Amino acid sequence: MDNIQDFPHEIRRFAFSTLAGGVRAKLFETLIQSKILDIYRHKNEYSEDEIIEQLKSHPLRTKKWLHLLSVEYLLKKTTRENIIYYSLSPLCQKFLAEKGKPIWLECVDMIESLQRFAEENFHDVLNGSTVK
Repeated sequence: MDNIQDFPHEIRRFAFSTLAGGVRAKLFETLIQSKILDIYRHKNEYSEDEIIEQLKSHPLRTKKWLHLLSVEYLLKKTTRENIIYYSLSPLCQKFLAEKGKPIWLECVDMIESLQRFAEENFHDVLNGSTVK
């Protein structure tokens, strides 16, 4: 079974959906860590160039990242007069609190905990090593 084609269909589907879920989780993580949600507290829609300027990021990489966020329905992409604009998807709009601390800020601690967990050497932990 050296070739993925040798695996039964169900196992391939499980593996691919699990990996795709990891990619979606990583995109969500970058959305939270970039603090892009915070800029949407001031305005509902931004052009790609405005987002790049706000985030002080690499233009080409940011454009690709924004596109991926829209593919996963985390941002909504629209084009007018050959200019690409992004707004928050309905899902991401829920992360902006109307009063008090925005919900997305609560995710920052959770993401940091998950990252520490992911960095653990599980083989060592299972063999009695201390957890970081």
